Amino acid sequence: MKHTFKKTRNITVGLSVLFLMAATQAVFAAPATDNPTEVKFLGKVKSQPLFQLDVNNNENETFVIVIKNNVGNEIYSEKVSGANLSRKYRLEISEDELNASDFGLTFEVTSVKTKHTESYKVSQKTQYIQGFEVAKL
Repeated sequence: MKHTFKKTRNITVGLSVLFLMAATQAVFAAPATDNPTEVKFLGKVKSQPLFQLDVNNNENETFVIVIKNNVGNEIYSEKVSGANLSRKYRLEISEDELNASDFGLTFEVTSVKTKHTESYKVSQKTQYIQGFEVAKL
């Protein structure tokens, strides 16, 4: 009797695993090419903002990256080559400038091959969140 119960349990578990595996979808990790360029704010390092620029391209290409301040003055530029590029930029901006109401940066990524430029505007955003906490006494 015990042997029959163990055998039935093993078959049930096996079928359950089989059905669960059949119901899942295969997901493959691939670079997102819908949005070829992304700019992210990573936080502050030594009170200076740190940004990450990702260029999702499958072929080796050359890009010109320009960072401008809020009045359009170029504060940094470089030419980079490669596929699926990722660069981090820590900008020497004072705390007063960073917290100013007119703070702004523009990241421009230009393909040397196609002359296509993508621009990203970075500006200050302040958000206040108020919530309530309920605790059992």
